[in-house]
Amino acid sequence: MRHVVPPEWEREVTRLNERVRLATGEDLGASIRWVSEDEQRVLSAEIELRMSAPGVRVVRLGSSDSGASATVDESYHGYWALVLPGQETMTSDVSQIADEVEDHVIEPVWLRTGQAPMPGFLAD
Repeated sequence: MRHVVPPEWEREVTRLNERVRLATGEDLGASIRWVSEDEQRVLSAEIELRMSAPGVRVVRLGSSDSGASATVDESYHGYWALVLPGQETMTSDVSQIADEVEDHVIEPVWLRTGQAPMPGFLAD
C-alpha cells in the first residue's frame, strides 16, 4: 500500500523550509516520509541486537516498564517521519512539525554563528 503525504503536512513542511531559509539563509531540506511496518521491524531488530551485544550498557530514560513489551502485531503499524539533516522523528500530527524543526535549527545556528532566531520564529 502506497502512502501519500497529507496535503496539509506537505504545505507545512514547504512553509517551514521557506521560513528557515529566510531566517537563517540555510536550506533545511525537511521532508515527510512513511516508515512501513517492515522497516519498523528491521529497525527494531537492529536496536535489539545492539542492546544485547556484549559490553553494552543500556540506560532507559523516561518512564517505562522495561519488562513490558507489545506483541509484534500490536507494535508495528507504520508511521509518518519528519526527515531533517541527520535526524528522523516520528510525527503523529502536523502541529508537531514546527516544534521539531525549530529545535533542530536554533542550537546549531547558535553554535555556528553566536546568534540564532528566537523561539517561535516559525509561527505564522
